[in-house]
Amino acid sequence: TAAQLHAEAFAQAFRDVYTFGPTFRAEKSNTVRHASEFWMIEPEVAFCDLKGIMDIEEECLKYIISYVLEHAKSEMEFLDKFVEKGLIDKLTKLVNSKFTRITHEDVITLLKEAEKNGTQWEFKPEYGEDIAKEHEKYITEYFNGPVFITDWPKDIKSFYMKQNADGKTVAAVDLEVPGVGELMGGSQREENYDKLCTRMKAVSYTHLRAHETAANL
Repeated sequence: TAAQLHAEAFAQAFRDVYTFGPTFRAEKSNTVRHASEFWMIEPEVAFCDLKGIMDIEEECLKYIISYVLEHAKSEMEFLDKFVEKGLIDKLTKLVNSKFTRITHEDVITLLKEAEKNGTQWEFKPEYGEDIAKEHEKYITEYFNGPVFITDWPKDIKSFYMKQNADGKTVAAVDLEVPGVGELMGGSQREENYDKLCTRMKAVSYTHLRAHETAANL
């Protein structure tokens, strides 16, 4: 997003920065979990790796929930009573939870093992592919708490994410939360100029070929 781009530049001078503002999404979505307009925090942290990003995400989420539970007690009690019974207990559990960290490849392995044991998936889990909401739900239930899924296939993530040594994945992470699914996302930026240029050219070529194919159809 535009906010992210100027924050990346500011981080070179001020090290740890963030933006907070409205975000708009135009894709078609008719679910209770996807908002077309919302406010989003976008931090950019210099001299930080993926582990550090996950530490920040976990600390930020736990702080926000703890603050709301302490300073908005009457509102939370109202929501717990009339909107979602057990909400306060659910949030308190999340604050005290251990956040599991697992690679995308290991997640797919778990999903495939579940399939062998009789779980029926609407969308078949595959290595190198994205995961569906049903997969996110299973993973958070399997670990009984929030889960960081790391090291995603590079072909389904943005070009600026740092490539891992295997040449197939990038240092990216999604945080899956019980009852919600993906709540946060982040990545380590690619600082190798040559690799970044190569990825930009590859992505541009792929998009160009896709447009040519669509035009020919």
